[in-house]
Amino acid sequence: MSGPEHYSEASRSTLPAATTPAQTAVRRRIEVEENDGIMLSGMYKSLMSHIKTMASNRMFDFDNLDEKAKCRIVASMNNILDLDDIAADGSYFSLGPEQQDEIAALFEYTPSSLNIHREADINSLLKRAHRNWNHAISMLYSQIGKASDLEIATTYKIAVHLAEVHFENDNIFEHESSLSEADFIVKVWGHIIEKLFYKTNVFCRWGDTISQTEANDYTSHRLDLRMLCKSNLSKYDICDGEFGKKAFPTKVYHDKVKLIMNGKNQLNYILKNHSGELSEVKITLLQVLGFEADLYQMWLERDGVYILKKIKHFAIPTISRHFAQGMGELLEGLSILRFSALELAVICNDDNKKIGRLQAVTNPSPNPAINRSVPTRAVWIPPVNTA
Repeated sequence: MSGPEHYSEASRSTLPAATTPAQTAVRRRIEVEENDGIMLSGMYKSLMSHIKTMASNRMFDFDNLDEKAKCRIVASMNNILDLDDIAADGSYFSLGPEQQDEIAALFEYTPSSLNIHREADINSLLKRAHRNWNHAISMLYSQIGKASDLEIATTYKIAVHLAEVHFENDNIFEHESSLSEADFIVKVWGHIIEKLFYKTNVFCRWGDTISQTEANDYTSHRLDLRMLCKSNLSKYDICDGEFGKKAFPTKVYHDKVKLIMNGKNQLNYILKNHSGELSEVKITLLQVLGFEADLYQMWLERDGVYILKKIKHFAIPTISRHFAQGMGELLEGLSILRFSALELAVICNDDNKKIGRLQAVTNPSPNPAINRSVPTRAVWIPPVNTA
C-alpha cells in the first residue's frame, strides 16, 4: 500500500483539491506539516498541522458534504482557527477537553467598545414604553436635543427608530416570516447601522458589491455590506456583513464561508501596508439572520495561524414588554461593532499616510515603512464541482 503524502508549509499553495473514489483505487492519507509551533499536550504534531491534515483527508467527498462540514474544511484549509467551533465541538477536530482549554487560554481575547449606550437612561425612559409608545417616542426625541455628545445622541436615535417600528399598529415584528432579506436591511438594520456610523470615518456600502482586490484575484465575494474608510474609499474593507431572512444551517454556513474567505483576503491586503503588530489589525465580520446578529473578529496571530472569534451575539428587541432590556443588550453589541470598525479605520488611515507617494515616484525601491515580510497566506478556494 502506498504511504502517506506529505505537504510541507512551503508547498501550501499546491494542496490537493477534492478527488473521487473513481479517480484513485486507494486513497492515500495526506499529512500536512505547518510551522505554527503550537504544541498541545498529547499531540505529536503542531495544532495547525493536525487540523489541516484532518481537513485534507476529508475533502475527497467535498461536494457531498453538508454546509457546516464544508465551512469547517474551508476554515481549516485557510489556516483559520474558529475558536467557537472548536469550543463547541472539539471532538470533530479530535481535540480533548484539556486541549480545548489550552487553545482557549492561548487565544483569550475580550473586545473593547465605545460605550455609546447609557443603559440606565434607556431603561428609565423605556421601562413602560409598551404601554404608551407615543409618550416614549416623544421623550426619546427630547433627549436627542439634550445629548451632550454624538455617542449619546446615537443611542437615542437608534432607540427612537425601533420604538417607532413598535408603535405601528401592524408592525413588522409581528410578521417576521413574511419579510424578505431586503425588508430586514431596508426597514430595520440599515437604519441602525447608518445611524451608528453617522459623522464617523466609516462609509457603509450596501448592495452585493465586490471588495477591492489586486489584478487576477478572484477570491472575493459579493457581500450585502462592506464598511470602508472614508479617507480612501478605493481601498480595502474594514468590516464585511451578510444578511439573511432566517437562520437555517445551509444559509448560516454558506454566508459564514463567504465572510471568512473575503475577510481573510481583505485582512491580507491591509497587513501588506502595516508596519505594526500583526494581531492589532482585526477585521470585523457581521452575520445577520432575521433580527439576530453574530459579530466576529479575525486576525493573523502568527505565521500559519489566523484566529476567528465570535465576540458578541445580539438581537433587535422584538417583544414590546421587554423592549427596555433588549435595547440595552442591542446597544452593547452595536458599541462593540462601532469601536471595532473605527479602530481598524484609524489603523488603515495611518498606514495609508505612511506610504510616501513622492518617494515612490523618485525612488521606486521598496518602502521600509511597509511590512513586506508579513506571513500572510493566500486564500484557499474550495474545489468546484464540474460534474
